[in-house]
Amino acid sequence: MSASLLAELDGVVKSAVSVNPGFGDDGGPGSRPQPNPQTANRLNSPNLNSDRIMANSASEESWCKRGSILGAAQSDGQVSHPMVSARREFVSLEIPGWSKTGSASVGATGFIHGRTSMNQYVSSISGSRLAMFLLGATLALGFTYSAHLMSSAIVSFKHQNTIKVKGMADKVITSDSATWTATWTVRSTTLKESYAELEKQRGIVKKFLSEAKIPDAECTYSALTTQTVFKQDERGHTTNDVFGYVLNQWVEVKSKNVRLIETVSKSITELIQEGIEIQSHPPQFIFSGLEALKLELLGSATKNAYDRAKALAENSHGKVGGLNSASQGVFQITPVDSTDVSDGGEYDTSTIDKKVKAVVTLEFHIEK
Repeated sequence: MSASLLAELDGVVKSAVSVNPGFGDDGGPGSRPQPNPQTANRLNSPNLNSDRIMANSASEESWCKRGSILGAAQSDGQVSHPMVSARREFVSLEIPGWSKTGSASVGATGFIHGRTSMNQYVSSISGSRLAMFLLGATLALGFTYSAHLMSSAIVSFKHQNTIKVKGMADKVITSDSATWTATWTVRSTTLKESYAELEKQRGIVKKFLSEAKIPDAECTYSALTTQTVFKQDERGHTTNDVFGYVLNQWVEVKSKNVRLIETVSKSITELIQEGIEIQSHPPQFIFSGLEALKLELLGSATKNAYDRAKALAENSHGKVGGLNSASQGVFQITPVDSTDVSDGGEYDTSTIDKKVKAVVTLEFHIEK
């Protein structure tokens, strides 16, 4: 607070309290000092930031719009003197020289405090709580972030001490069974003629298969299927008049002689030259020992992965430790010279000779 403001406050306090010269002798213990009417004008000083003073000589308290003048004095009896309350600052002034002749000294204290002391108190408490909350939140976030950094460092350290490799193994196999189907079709204007023709052609097919050294026990003939064909009018609409019949029959051959089935499936179309409408479907070649082969290939792929990890570790002056994790990929069964792969795995049945490939992924701990 500036010296000029202190000087003016001292003058205000002194002018606000008017003490009778004969205090104690004439007025007695119950006498009260009288407020000075000039106080109202003095408190309008811009240094005090007060707007208006209402002074009443008969009252113990003098009020203003934003500040108040309250008085307090101490003697043999409780005597009030004005306390000055202003908007923003707080000072304490001791005014000496007030005394009662032959009795205890009297002191007066003037106080200048903020616009509303209670509001300032509540505001200070609220501010303190907010500050504590922000401090706690900051500390919590700091601890959380520190924990995250530590965990990241641990994971990074772990990853730096492991190695992940893929192992592969493949083997060329020969199918040991085949399934093949051939279908022939007969067309005629009458159902009786169609059936007779179908029986005739079935005999020709059986003879062909027998001469090809395929046992009749490996052949299964289906029941015939019949389809009625109706005439169409000049507009292309189907009528109820029967035009003819179509009869179909097929033979399914299952054999262990896969090479023979491959040959016959290609040569049976020669029957077309004899007037037989025959269709040879592509044979399916299967390897029956696939499950056992998968286990074998998984073992070989795992060994391959370990050898790869060992080579990498030794060249990095490390040593392969324990196995951390392992996962199996899908099997790829493809033609020998094919490079086709798929996420779901390939399973070729069109060729007799095929390649089976297995892939595994292993993660090892590396020791220094």
